[in-house]
Amino acid sequence: MRSNDASHELRNPVSFVRTTAELALRNREADPVSKRSFKEIIAECGKASHLLEDMLTLARADTGHSRLAFEPVDLVEALRAFSQKGTVLAGERGHVLTVDFGADGHATVLGDYASLQRLLWILLDNATKYTPPPGSIRMKLAVEDHRAVVTVEDNGIGISAADLPHIFARFYRADKSRSQVDGAGLGLSIAQWIANVHGASISAESSEAEGSVFRVAFVLLAGETGRTEVPGVNGELVRAGHGFAASLPRDASGSDARATRAIAE
Repeated sequence: MRSNDASHELRNPVSFVRTTAELALRNREADPVSKRSFKEIIAECGKASHLLEDMLTLARADTGHSRLAFEPVDLVEALRAFSQKGTVLAGERGHVLTVDFGADGHATVLGDYASLQRLLWILLDNATKYTPPPGSIRMKLAVEDHRAVVTVEDNGIGISAADLPHIFARFYRADKSRSQVDGAGLGLSIAQWIANVHGASISAESSEAEGSVFRVAFVLLAGETGRTEVPGVNGELVRAGHGFAASLPRDASGSDARATRAIAE
């Protein structure tokens, strides 16, 4: 059974288990031990649902069925909107988030707004997970050489030199200190796919016990015409428009990465 089929088939059972546990939790006659168990079931179902959604995202990317609505997006405004919920997430985990929108003006790229927001969320979520509280996390937008560069920097536990080349691979979990954090190891794979379909590059620098820096560099939109050429994953020019879709590289090292794209005119 393909991963997208399996994910679809598992959705309903997980949803049923969660709903049943939520109903049982409302039972006034339930004892404290049972209530605690029901809460644990609900929490685990939430994690399972998140994993299934991530698997579906990657499966759709592989088959070229991830239809994204590309349009001019001002990254300054996108980051400003994201910073509101990002500040809440960081605060809940005991961190201080600083957001630098760069100089006044615009940084317009051709992109799918929802996917760009998800990319920002993945990078911030990753930073907050691997930074012991109280931590300091910084998100910055800068324009460099006709590119809009989004940086997410933390002062967390960092990534070892041995693990760093593999962090974008699916299901990859680094050393034990990072593996203790909840997650299946799919977030950065999805982040890389989102960057790739936007003709952007994503990279990471890190030192153990000092923190990590993730950078995503987008090509600025020169004009708001209906069809724009942007550099693809391997440097080729790709025409982007509404309905643009791409498949996810399976090997983060690039040795078996696929850069096939389907463009719906």
